[in-house]
Amino acid sequence: MDDRGKSARLNRGISFRKKVAGLDPPSASDGNVGNSDARLVTSPVTPGDSDSSKGVSVVGRTLTALGESKGMQSLKRSMSTRKTASQRLCEDRTLDTSETALEQRGMTLKKTVVREPLIYPAPYGSPEWAMDLLAVPHNAIRIEIQDLYKILTSLNKRSLDLLPRDFEAFFTWFEVFGVLFYRIWAAEEEVLFAWAEEQKSLEGKAIAKPTRRKTQEAASEKLESILGLKSDLMLSVEQPVVQKLFRLCDEFSGLTTDFFRECERIVPTQIMRQRDLGDKKHVEDKMIRAITKGYLEFNFVIARGIGADYLSFCKKYTPALQRINAVSHRKAFSDHTEIVTAFVSLQKDYEKTYRKGVIRTPNPSATTSNL
Repeated sequence: MDDRGKSARLNRGISFRKKVAGLDPPSASDGNVGNSDARLVTSPVTPGDSDSSKGVSVVGRTLTALGESKGMQSLKRSMSTRKTASQRLCEDRTLDTSETALEQRGMTLKKTVVREPLIYPAPYGSPEWAMDLLAVPHNAIRIEIQDLYKILTSLNKRSLDLLPRDFEAFFTWFEVFGVLFYRIWAAEEEVLFAWAEEQKSLEGKAIAKPTRRKTQEAASEKLESILGLKSDLMLSVEQPVVQKLFRLCDEFSGLTTDFFRECERIVPTQIMRQRDLGDKKHVEDKMIRAITKGYLEFNFVIARGIGADYLSFCKKYTPALQRINAVSHRKAFSDHTEIVTAFVSLQKDYEKTYRKGVIRTPNPSATTSNL
């Protein structure tokens, strides 16, 4: 490649990184033409803004890394003819059906008790209208965390037969989830909390700005630690590393869902004391556009989280020029959800094959996995 070609490639890379970090103004491709609030996600911070610069820089840095990741490339190219991550995950999986394998794996299945978190969605459309402003971002993350545990359960129950491609699929899924998580977290902070605190700070230590910042940084560290295991697990499957992955996912989901519940307990009441129902649509629209800027595929997971019809949701929140692409955006996101389906299918086939091995094994006391 000549110098001119290298320069063009470098410029394209810089432009893409800025777009992912939310630093470029909206363009036609972003689907936010005419939306002056589209840049609210990870807005540039002035040097004197010491109160918010640290948290925003964490979000911006991680968004940049995730935006260049294989998972996001997978999402953007999922309409092509290449094999998807879910297809690569499932191909050529031959299970050992010897008597020794049946006994060993049957024993493992019986000893494995998976503990999944109880995740309840926030009500959407209730008389407590301010709850809707939290249900929109929080339920999108909750439904993704439910999918995360479907994947982790599959990995845990098939622990004796995991391959690097299992973790290729896991991280392809998780990188997309990571971008969604950061965009939602940034939009909630920059749109919802900033609006709620315009006149008066939110009361309660648990949701005060310093506490929110601390929680955001802790969640960011957990997420980055999970992504940091990718290179090891893609090369070889070592059980100590797998167990560390399970533990980090537990800590990340617990930290996130606990914070969501605390916000939902305190924030709606305080918002309704200070604001009117007429403000709701403006803020909700601004937040959704901030989340989906440049990634209209995320409309699907937001609609899924609040139980809305996808096409109706797109008609309401997607810019008119982009509505014609609503179906293709849903198809582009399908590779993300199909990875979860593939993991569940592998688990069912595995259990169907090896459950019969339990009959020939002693009855050991059950142990609990890290999940």
